[in-house]
Amino acid sequence: MHLRLTVEPPYRPGMDRRRFLVTSLASVLAAPLVTEAQPIRKVPTIGYVGLPNEPSEPRWRDGFERGLRDHGYVPGQNIAIEVRTYTTRDGLLRAFDEIIRQKVDVIFVGQPLLAVAGREATRDIPIVCGSCGDPTENGLAVSLARPGGNVTGLASLSAEIIAKRLELVKELFPGVSRVAVFLFPANPGTRATSRALDAAGRSMALDIRRFDIRGAGDFETAFRAADATVRVRSCCRTIPCCGRSARRSARWR
Repeated sequence: MHLRLTVEPPYRPGMDRRRFLVTSLASVLAAPLVTEAQPIRKVPTIGYVGLPNEPSEPRWRDGFERGLRDHGYVPGQNIAIEVRTYTTRDGLLRAFDEIIRQKVDVIFVGQPLLAVAGREATRDIPIVCGSCGDPTENGLAVSLARPGGNVTGLASLSAEIIAKRLELVKELFPGVSRVAVFLFPANPGTRATSRALDAAGRSMALDIRRFDIRGAGDFETAFRAADATVRVRSCCRTIPCCGRSARRSARWR
C-alpha cells in the first residue's frame, strides 16, 4: 500500500513541537492497521536517520522516544526503530538505502538536508522532519497549505527574520558597518537566507561578508578570516555535525 502524506494533523502556531511530530508519526503508523485486516498484527517500524557526533542528537533521540511512549508506542514492544547514522554524504546515501531495504513504515529525520536526501531516495515511504526549514523553498512542499508529496513536519522560516536579527546586531554594536555571516551551503534553505541577507544589508547600509562552512574542519579558518575583516560575526544557519567545533572556535569580541 502506498501512502501519500500531507500535513496531518494540521500544525497550529503554539502547538507543542514534540506532540505534533509524534502525532504525525502515529497517524502514519496507524493507517495500515485500519485499512488492512491482518491475521498477525505487524509491529510498525520507524527508520531514524541522525548524526552520531552532533551534540544535540542525544536530546533529539530522548525526546523522540519519550514522545512515542506518551502515545502508547514502546520501543522493543509494540514499535521497532531502525537507527542509522552517517558522517559523510556517501554515508548518508547508504543510511537511507539501508533504511528503505528494511521496509520501514515511516522515516524520521531532524533537519531539512536529511529530508531532501530522503525524498530523493524514496517517494513512497512517508518522511517526518523535525525542522523542514522553508519547505517550499527547498522543494519539500508545493505550498504550506497543501504540501503534497511524502514529507511532513514543522516549517522554520528563519529567512523571514534575518532583517530583525541584523537590527539587533546594530542595536548591540552601534556604528557597525560590516558583519560576517557563516553559512552552510549544503543546507537547502541557504539560498533564501542569502537573498534575505542581501536585501536586509542594503536597507541597513551593512556590508555583509559571507564565510562558507562545509564541515567541522572549516571553522578555524573561517573564524580567523572573519577576525581579520569584521567586528561582528553571526551564524545564520544550523550547521549539522559542527556545533561542538563552532563553540570551540568562536571567540566573540
